[in-house]
Amino acid sequence: MKIKMLAAAALLAVAPVANAEGFYADAGYSFLSLDDDGLDVDVGAITAHAGYEFNPYFAVEGEAGFGVDDDNVSALGVNVKAELESMFGLYARGQYPVTPDLNVFGRVGVVQADVKASALGFSESADDTGFAFGAGGEYTFANNVYLRGEYTRHEIDDLDADVFGLSVGYKFGAMN
Repeated sequence: MKIKMLAAAALLAVAPVANAEGFYADAGYSFLSLDDDGLDVDVGAITAHAGYEFNPYFAVEGEAGFGVDDDNVSALGVNVKAELESMFGLYARGQYPVTPDLNVFGRVGVVQADVKASALGFSESADDTGFAFGAGGEYTFANNVYLRGEYTRHEIDDLDADVFGLSVGYKFGAMN
């Protein structure tokens, strides 16, 4: 719950400076491969990022994702429906402009995920916070519009996730 509040506060803190140099926002799709105590689950989410580039080499960003593609798996012969309800993250991001249009980055932070499993008329939810790290790149292709691809590893107690994301975004007052 604390990470949700921190991510929301970070997004609200940078929202009023949308025209300030270095603000960016994007939205897209993320594929999550979850491993919960040996049970492999694949789910999808609509994901958004909002952040602020302090300079060409450092940024902070918030992340919010909401599950849109569930998975059905078999556990001990029982069909289980697995869902990602939501995920929120707050990251510090180191980046490097390879060219004026290509930027690579690494990020580290905290993530909170809410997952749900349902079977035989019963359901259970888990809401935990953990460590996350990853890397990716952005390619600006027209008037501050960019394509972002990334990989992030979530390590939350017994739940680990490999997250692959693709999104389209916009840099307000882009830094040159």
